[in-house]
Amino acid sequence: MRINVITKEQYGGFQRKLAWFDHRPNGLYFDVGGLIFGTHTSYHRNGNVFRTSPATENKAKFEAKHVELENFRGWHQFGVAMIANLDISPRC
Repeated sequence: MRINVITKEQYGGFQRKLAWFDHRPNGLYFDVGGLIFGTHTSYHRNGNVFRTSPATENKAKFEAKHVELENFRGWHQFGVAMIANLDISPRC
């Protein structure tokens, strides 16, 4: 499942995308405010977080280890962990 958050504006002839979020078998892939094709963050089921961008030569670069996805209890906890880059423990 892929979700795109877009505007009516266009950037370089393309619909301006504010963010996208993609759920894949091995984890979650997303980017916010990215203007460069291929730039994204991936949060894998085991809690490993990678960033891919031209700065990493378009190869996934390990960023951090967080809570395994199956241990999250709600979208709020997931959002806080990703935005604030916190190392939080799972809560029941």
